[in-house]
Amino acid sequence: MIHKGEGNDSVCRRSASRCFCWLGTAAIMAFAVSASAALILNVGDLQLLPDQPNQQRPFLLVNTGTEAVPVLGVQFNVQIADGQSSTVAPRITAVDILAGTIFQFDNNGIGGGMDTVRRFELTTLDNGSAPLPSIPVGSSTIATITFDTTGFSAGSWALSMTTPAGTTAYLDPSSGDPLPMNVMDGIIAVPEPACYSLAASIGLLALAIGRLAIERWRKIVPQAKT
Repeated sequence: MIHKGEGNDSVCRRSASRCFCWLGTAAIMAFAVSASAALILNVGDLQLLPDQPNQQRPFLLVNTGTEAVPVLGVQFNVQIADGQSSTVAPRITAVDILAGTIFQFDNNGIGGGMDTVRRFELTTLDNGSAPLPSIPVGSSTIATITFDTTGFSAGSWALSMTTPAGTTAYLDPSSGDPLPMNVMDGIIAVPEPACYSLAASIGLLALAIGRLAIERWRKIVPQAKT
């Protein structure tokens, strides 16, 4: 359980009372909003290029409520397959939980990091000053992961948001406990190179059909006018 630090003992009773009231209000707001909002992290299927490092993919969380949800911090855990360094699978080379997230300008640094080349466990908290960072309504970035598929031309592997450290979650401002969140794991897939050729062929075919349809439409329109 993670808690914010205690206030300075030298603060007078009046200031302490105001601070306590502010924290109580924030806790009530967080409870009320989280009760009506659903936080959803759906990883889905991530398509990666074969035999290529430095492939960045943003991970998006959706707040289906009508108000932003204030949070204390985030615990972001991710692993490929079983997360073991000996597992034959693509690697995770970096996980960024600050850039482009609600903690970009409001954090106390990063805790944790790489456990193995296929497992990361990181956390950050707000910087201690009001207001708390909040998850906006709609979609927002929770993290950006960099993958390396060097040596892999095809295959698929489970991508899980749960590791031995627990499941990825935002932290409740009043208790430091994980906020309720619907987390759905996914997969990473490296298609056969032939798949890209097929996709390109389909795209060219669609383009040709579109051009043919336009030409036919141009021939029909003048006849309709006469």
